[in-house]
Amino acid sequence: MTLAGMCRFIIVDITNPKSSPLELQALVPNYMIPFVPIIQEGEQPFSMFKDLVNKHHEWILDTLVYDSIDNLVLKLEIGY
Repeated sequence: MTLAGMCRFIIVDITNPKSSPLELQALVPNYMIPFVPIIQEGEQPFSMFKDLVNKHHEWILDTLVYDSIDNLVLKLEIGY
């Protein structure tokens, strides 16, 4: 929570999430900073993600879909 409060934005990988759903649920409502979700091509976001986006759409940006780490880095460098 402390580290998130010092960030200008947060990139969160929602591919096969383990703790990110709970972390997002705790962070997004409490911090007014942009969250950039990324997900590997062919994967589906966790079930509560749509509800989180609908409730906090002003802070959760469009999901960036990537097919390889190289393409993910390229997309982030050019501002996807």
